[in-house]
Amino acid sequence: MTVQNSRSAAPVAATGALVVLMAIAAPAVAASSTTCAEGGVFDGKPSSILFRYENDHYAGQDQGYSSGLRWQAGSRDLAGDTCRTTLRRFGDAAFGWTMPADPDALHLLVGVEHHVYTPTDRLRTDLIVDDRPYAGWFFSSWGMRAESGRRRVEAAIDIGVVGPWAQGEGAQNLLHRILGRPEFDGWDNQLGNELGINARYRDARRVVLVEGRSLGLDVIPHWGGSVGNVATHAEAGAELRFGWHLPDDFGRWASSRGGQRAVYLFVTGDGRYVARDLFLDGNTFRDSHSVEKKPWVGEAGVGVAAHFGSMRVSFSMQQRSREFEGQRVLPRYGSLAFTQTF
Repeated sequence: MTVQNSRSAAPVAATGALVVLMAIAAPAVAASSTTCAEGGVFDGKPSSILFRYENDHYAGQDQGYSSGLRWQAGSRDLAGDTCRTTLRRFGDAAFGWTMPADPDALHLLVGVEHHVYTPTDRLRTDLIVDDRPYAGWFFSSWGMRAESGRRRVEAAIDIGVVGPWAQGEGAQNLLHRILGRPEFDGWDNQLGNELGINARYRDARRVVLVEGRSLGLDVIPHWGGSVGNVATHAEAGAELRFGWHLPDDFGRWASSRGGQRAVYLFVTGDGRYVARDLFLDGNTFRDSHSVEKKPWVGEAGVGVAAHFGSMRVSFSMQQRSREFEGQRVLPRYGSLAFTQTF
């Protein structure tokens, strides 16, 4: 069923959504006790910043999960800290029970992310019933990360909007103009506006296989999942790394811990059982276009990463199995990430 949207209302609605997200964020960053450090949990600046850009144009495609942008900041290390700002109390209440006891490092995480999904045929303006819906997903993330020995746990809540409010059409058109690529013509058929709330959890361990003076080999298995109206799934997988001065961290989810330079190759493999995917199942509370999703989805990737002191740079190519019945092209995309610690 085609969803009718108002383009003229979208910018106003998107602005309203941003105001709501800022209103949620504002009370959380204020310190609630004069005994806390002046800068609160961020001590005036983040301890780490992550920027990740994903796009299928790296693989010569323009369909499916078409692009993703992520910015995330981490707080100072809160392990053993007695400061209790509003943000810290929120983190303890929401995620503390999922964290290991007495961790070596503990950080609160705040981020913003934007995703775009499109069908394969960019020229059609009618509803393409046998292909996935157009959709945008703009959200803020609030989470906590703990490291204890060679274990790393991360939990987060994503809050945002799907539909015209997410400005998927505008973001894609802007990026396509920058890249010199043609625009998609069928955004009138995108999913309708919907508030999205999701809870995520991931537990990873580092297992050292070869620890040499220069070359090393390790594997980082993980498991976790997501629950919410946007995505509900369980997942498990692993990352195998081989390289020079292999860092004592957690691979693709790591932030550089500083120290000597390192260069390594990595191979990833993940499996997922999907109970709900809003971008395939359609809107939760209204009629919308949908396709028959496949419950089991796999993804594999290969990449390279380099550490330059406190900076980490990585690039990988990822390929997924088919996500819905009748999907004609195996989805592929590239992922470029920068992490800086302070």
